[in-house]
Amino acid sequence: MLFDSSTSFKKIDSDSFEFGNGDHYGNHIVMFFDFDINNKTLYLKKLKAFFPFKQDTLGRNKYCTMENLNRDIRTIDNEKLFDEFNTDKYCELRKDK
Repeated sequence: MLFDSSTSFKKIDSDSFEFGNGDHYGNHIVMFFDFDINNKTLYLKKLKAFFPFKQDTLGRNKYCTMENLNRDIRTIDNEKLFDEFNTDKYCELRKDK
């Protein structure tokens, strides 16, 4: 969770939801989850983030998306996942319209 933050929760359907967390700087992360009723397991499906203060010299903002994760939340190493997520593989710099 981001410090000094606001949170949001949105039910997508009976088995999935999204949880968002943002701070007063404009940083925002949204996590998409699915619950498997058969094995009673919660899976992280997707991460999306916007980091406005991670701009380059051209003023482009940093957007990150990681899809098709299907990770059991009980097995996630938060620091390792964030380090993997916050790379050029999943992030791009682009100018807002």
